[in-house]
Amino acid sequence: MLANNLKQMDTIAVDENQPPSQSIMEQFEHLVVSSLFKAFGLNPALFNDQNGGNVDTLVTARKYGIKDEQARQAYDKRSAYNSNDYHGGGKSGSYGSKNATLSKMRDDGTLVDAYTGESLNGKFDLDHVISAKKIHGDPARLLAGLDGVELANQDTNLNATNFSINRSKNADTMDEVVARLQQRQAANEQKLKELKSIKNPTPEQQKQIEKHENLLKADFELMKKADKKARAVYNAQLGKAYYASGKFLKPAGKDAAITGYKMGLRQVLGLLFTEIWISVRKGIKNLIQKMKQNFQIKEFFIAIADIFKSTIQNIIIKYKKFIETFKEGLIAGVLSSITTTIVNIFIGTAKRVVQVIRECWASIVEISKILFFCDDHTTFSQKMKAVAKILVGLATVLLGTLIHEAVLKIPGLGQFDDVSDALAIFLSAFLTGIISIGLLYFIDHAQEVKQFFTFSYWLRDNIKEQTAYYENVNKQLAQKASELAQITYQEIEELIGKVRSYNEKIENASTKEELNCILTSIVKAENINMSYETKEQLRKKMLDKTTKFVFE
Repeated sequence: MLANNLKQMDTIAVDENQPPSQSIMEQFEHLVVSSLFKAFGLNPALFNDQNGGNVDTLVTARKYGIKDEQARQAYDKRSAYNSNDYHGGGKSGSYGSKNATLSKMRDDGTLVDAYTGESLNGKFDLDHVISAKKIHGDPARLLAGLDGVELANQDTNLNATNFSINRSKNADTMDEVVARLQQRQAANEQKLKELKSIKNPTPEQQKQIEKHENLLKADFELMKKADKKARAVYNAQLGKAYYASGKFLKPAGKDAAITGYKMGLRQVLGLLFTEIWISVRKGIKNLIQKMKQNFQIKEFFIAIADIFKSTIQNIIIKYKKFIETFKEGLIAGVLSSITTTIVNIFIGTAKRVVQVIRECWASIVEISKILFFCDDHTTFSQKMKAVAKILVGLATVLLGTLIHEAVLKIPGLGQFDDVSDALAIFLSAFLTGIISIGLLYFIDHAQEVKQFFTFSYWLRDNIKEQTAYYENVNKQLAQKASELAQITYQEIEELIGKVRSYNEKIENASTKEELNCILTSIVKAENINMSYETKEQLRKKMLDKTTKFVFE
């Protein structure tokens, strides 16, 4: 929230006749007032930052829930999970088809347990790698609008395994199952040892032996590999269906436009309120000082009206500055929205991260303007100082976010939501304001900074001087060559250009055949007599030791 005010601070000239502390306080007031206007008024009023941003992505839908009202209602009203639909009954035909295919493989002796790596010769279970219940209730699937039964019963999500591993999975994720089996491995080994020590086990005990043997056969790497493959296919299908659809693109475009407009409006209002506050406060301060000995209420209010009138006139005069500020905010807002949405496609961002992304783009746009488009900063040092100030502002924004979070975590303060949030905003603006002013004053007045720019000027001028010297030497050499060759300087330049062109073509040749064609074309273009016409003639001449080549 501080970066966009740095340009305004540049308009507050440092008066060398004033004590440094007074000049610093003027800049500090300008910065903090603008920050507080935005923090307490404009940001809460204009932006409703949410965890995961404002646009639904597959990641944020799972992590934070669905934001779109219509999509959320559709999710809330989804049909209840029916296991029969996903396990061969109802509308599912692919489950039975897969089961039949695997049964034939078992009969042929080629069926392998996907989770143990061993052959399956007897009964087996058909396992959903990603559980059917998870797929049915996945908000990302609802966003994409794909059928849960088809996704659950595709080949990559169905695996043959022994009944013990399958039924230990239930509807848990593979990571949860693997963690549970690893945790119980020692206990399963001990239990199996006890059961096998029984001389004449009952049928029930025999089943327990088989169960524990099957569980101990689990290959955790194979299980994780199968899960990774299934999820990659599943998520790719959801992503292709959702991110290429209007259900994603329209909200993303709408949010970019709205955020751009709000950011532009925030920057303009922040500048407007700050200009009014600073101008009116200074005017009233001077007025009170002037009327201290002879105060008249009528004259006081007339003077107040004049102060406001003068303030409005000054603002109108600066209308171009407000337009530029809005444009910068618009661009920063659009880019921040797009960036936030792209980031949320891969990871879910907390709402504070959304704010940081927005402020970063505000700084980037301002830096780009200064470096490439701004006429106000003509010299190298002015441009670099302006960029340094913006980077300082960006750094303090990030620091302010950390301070804000730290204040909110103070024990006991969380019971008073309104007070804690207001206090956190104020302290973060106040402390980062102090840090900013100190760093900005260092940039403007520190001897080290002055020495750096002095060196950079010397280096730049020295490079320019050396470049100009060698350009002049090159020109003189070309002129001398033209005199010796008794041709004009222009003809020399044309010859050099021609040779340079030939050289580039030869360097860019990628094959021997291409190089041969290039050399042949150069020979023809320069009318060079090679004393041979074909490759065969050249070969014979090369084999003849008496041959002498003469090029004319």
